[in-house]
Amino acid sequence: MSKEIIKCDLCGYQFKTYSKKETEWHDYNEYEVINYYPLPEENSHLVNNYICDKCYNNIGNIVKELLIKAGKEYIGKLQQRKDKEYQKYLENINKLEEVNNTVKSYYELLKSTNNLYELNNNVINELKNGKYPYALGGTYYLEEAIKIEKILKLNMKKIRDWGGK
Repeated sequence: MSKEIIKCDLCGYQFKTYSKKETEWHDYNEYEVINYYPLPEENSHLVNNYICDKCYNNIGNIVKELLIKAGKEYIGKLQQRKDKEYQKYLENINKLEEVNNTVKSYYELLKSTNNLYELNNNVINELKNGKYPYALGGTYYLEEAIKIEKILKLNMKKIRDWGGK
């Protein structure tokens, strides 16, 4: 152990300790370190960590009581856990409503426009990039439909694109 203060892991009793110089290896290098251990007359037991003799001799009852205490605390905090989950639920419902309102506004805008080319660039980008539910033919062909509409309805000539994609 490298701590100067060693306590019983179950009850917190502080053991009297002694130090001992030892060598340890780290990355193929040998180092001298000072480790601390409980005095032999303390009658400590190394189970997972150090526990005192009193706790060692009564470990079954102590562990049982600790488990009962933890269960009681968990049961007593049911309402807090319910409230926390309910808040998460309400946040998710609010997010769904916000998304639905956004889709509804775009839906109304699409219904009120006569031609797709009348939509501004921000709306077109949001329709393409996930602010509106994906429609296989609609989302995929949106930009091409706007270009074709401009050619057909505004008698705009197709612009030659000399750059390749």
